[in-house]
Amino acid sequence: MINNFGRKHSTQIGMVHGYYPRKGLFVRILLLTLGFIFLIAATYSRKPIIWVLGDSTACDVPSNVSTPPHYLMGWAQMLHTFFDPNKVEIQNHAGKGQSSRTFLKQKWPAFKDKIQKGDYLIIQFGHNDPKTDRDRLTIPGSTFEQYLMEYISHARKLEAIPILTTPIERNSWDGDKVPTTHGKYPEAMRNLAKKENVILVDLTQLTNDLFVKLGREATTKTIFYPGDSVHIKKTGAIAISKLFTDDLARQKVMQICSWLKNPLVTTMRPFSGANHLKKIRGGAFFYLS
Repeated sequence: MINNFGRKHSTQIGMVHGYYPRKGLFVRILLLTLGFIFLIAATYSRKPIIWVLGDSTACDVPSNVSTPPHYLMGWAQMLHTFFDPNKVEIQNHAGKGQSSRTFLKQKWPAFKDKIQKGDYLIIQFGHNDPKTDRDRLTIPGSTFEQYLMEYISHARKLEAIPILTTPIERNSWDGDKVPTTHGKYPEAMRNLAKKENVILVDLTQLTNDLFVKLGREATTKTIFYPGDSVHIKKTGAIAISKLFTDDLARQKVMQICSWLKNPLVTTMRPFSGANHLKKIRGGAFFYLS
């Protein structure tokens, strides 16, 4: 068809060749837009993350720094064994020698902006906060709570959920009792949790109860790394991770419960020839009840 100017009409050309001249451009724009949408969706639809903040008693320890079968570990290193990896990810940023004060400067900046809505932050400090060097020292009833609030406030601003966690007890005995070696720090954390309505897992009390129940000899052999009254080995990490997750289940922290492999609250007791045994690699036996 020839128009008044002696040229074929563009619509006719498009129809003859089966496409319109602008169709290819439209398809390319559509594909780019969809790709961008999928990229944004992938960024914001990742699995929830449980972030661990703390010191060497909670941190991941490389296997080459200890001798099998004991394996020096932080307790949070074994948290993953209790959670479904298809539902949640564990990222352990706890580090050797950290206090609530030094962590804020040395480790916190690397991941604080990666925290997202629905994540959880396990915040365990108190072991190194009494250290008298200027970099680490905090004061319970004052600066200790101020530093803890930095983590709590940031988490809440991003709609993440903080979990305050008191420090695990040392292998320190007075007869058949385990007197606390953490001074006023656990109580300061308990008070802050109550004041700010923050979830609290009182590992100071939970580990104290566990150690007394096991007794001095079994605690030393099962929980702690040989020759060390502060740091634990693999069986200890499993036991304390279990105390932690059981306590969250007891408190009915529902999202956490939905991520657990076995949400039923159980207790760990030393092997005594009873039924329902579970062997933990490293030599210790427990049964679950």
